[in-house]
Amino acid sequence: MENQSISIKDKLNGLDNEERRYTKAHGAGLMSERLYKEQTQDIAEKRRHLNSEQAKLEENLVGTPKMTVDQLVDATTKLLRNLDLTDKKVIVRRFITKIQATQKEIIIWGQLPILATEQVGLNAINRYCWLAQRW
Repeated sequence: MENQSISIKDKLNGLDNEERRYTKAHGAGLMSERLYKEQTQDIAEKRRHLNSEQAKLEENLVGTPKMTVDQLVDATTKLLRNLDLTDKKVIVRRFITKIQATQKEIIIWGQLPILATEQVGLNAINRYCWLAQRW
């Protein structure tokens, strides 16, 4: 969530800088009045869109309860104890992807859907940086 709001703030700052550049270009006589109005209208529309997006993100953040990991584990344990066998089977089939067992140990692979409002590693900023391409 914070990463998205920071990104929106960066975009808003970029729009402010872009608007200043257009104002300077128009003031210096390098841009016609019609083109200046079109560009400022586009910037105003983008700004309205980003502000509404930021408001939605903040609204979602206010509506979500804050839980620690321990509280989440305790609540999940209590919930799973109260389920019947068919519901437990559905959960196991949905989340467990692979089980490998020997007489001494068992390894279980699974996927948990994370409904997080925070950025967990998707859309990494420096994914295609020059160091990654260099190797």
